[in-house]
Amino acid sequence: MAKNRLKNFFQFKDGYCHIMNNKILLTQTEIPDENQLAQKKTVPYSQVATYAFFSIIFSLYFFDQYQFGNRFLSFVFLIFASLFSIGSINLLTLKLTPIIEISKITKVRYVKKIPIIASASIQIEFKDGNNKKQNTWLYLEDGQVQEALAVLNHFKLIS
Repeated sequence: MAKNRLKNFFQFKDGYCHIMNNKILLTQTEIPDENQLAQKKTVPYSQVATYAFFSIIFSLYFFDQYQFGNRFLSFVFLIFASLFSIGSINLLTLKLTPIIEISKITKVRYVKKIPIIASASIQIEFKDGNNKKQNTWLYLEDGQVQEALAVLNHFKLIS
């Protein structure tokens, strides 16, 4: 009877998390290649464009309602426009780090699923190159939770 060997990776909603000897690699494929190891950062430009689009739309609604004298509704649209513009600026400064050094990880924790509100996730807290704290959230589907926890427990990463 063959032993069930534990893999060094698990799948989450957006890709795969590979745990190497001294680093964690977040990829889109099950097998990491050399190009992914050389990749430093990516910016989600489609999300930035979506946030900027909604910011412009809510700004237009704000000006339209302000001209008609509807102050309360214009104030609500101004708040939404501000939130979306701040979100787009934050996304531009966001650096998705596909390679995380294990020595720089401060905490890895599992966040349980809250039905209808939030899915289960793994939060990885680590220090960036310039000693800034960064968080990476790996969202898991129902069938991926046990496998992810088993891999993280095997490598003694989860707290």
